Amino acid sequence: MGIARFKRDLLLDRPALDPVPEAGWVFMPWCHGQGLASEAVRAVLEWRDRSLEPGSTFCIIQPENAPSLRLAHKVGFRLDQVASHAGREWQVLMRHPEPARSSTA
Repeated sequence: MGIARFKRDLLLDRPALDPVPEAGWVFMPWCHGQGLASEAVRAVLEWRDRSLEPGSTFCIIQPENAPSLRLAHKVGFRLDQVASHAGREWQVLMRHPEPARSSTA
């Protein structure tokens, strides 16, 4: 799992995503349902928010990948658009930064 700029062929017609970091993960089925993936992806996203320019992050997931879609929603990604490539459909999900909280005295 991590954050990168993969420059995927299926996103060539979406230049607005070029500067946006992409989150990606792969977890083996034996670790599903234990909270390990949520904890790990949250840690990567927290690092992203601390270490990179402020802004959104996206991920791409095939619609039949229910475990990854659940994880994406759990950590704040929401469906933004659908992309097609080589006869397959992909969901492009976006995670926007949370508004800065103001401190009150």
